[in-house]
Amino acid sequence: MKRDYDLIRGILLQLEELPPASSRPNDVSFDGLSTAVINDHLAYMDELKLIDCRITKTEIGAVDRVHVFRITSPGQDFLALARNLEVWSAAKKEAGWLSYDLFYTALHEAAKNHGKSWLDVSFPSGGES
Repeated sequence: MKRDYDLIRGILLQLEELPPASSRPNDVSFDGLSTAVINDHLAYMDELKLIDCRITKTEIGAVDRVHVFRITSPGQDFLALARNLEVWSAAKKEAGWLSYDLFYTALHEAAKNHGKSWLDVSFPSGGES
């Protein structure tokens, strides 16, 4: 299977639209893509801790079904950066299809370069008047 960050982004966008805890096995679909490809990407997203899910495998170890419970905090962070198409395109141009860590770094840098000042938010310490 070839890793497809566009598919990962699309899956997260679809999952975000579902009501909490409503995902059932194979709830995610894309025209022209097999369930096996989508399930393999869901399993990869689980490895990256982007989603919390239960994976059912066949007797030979292939991913059969994926029940997604929620998008994790790292998944929400990835999605927050990936939502903007300009940022997404810049990250893909910079990082191509490198490892997830390098791709995420490029995505973060692309967001910073596109004026996403909310990435550098500092929170006031409690108790100050």
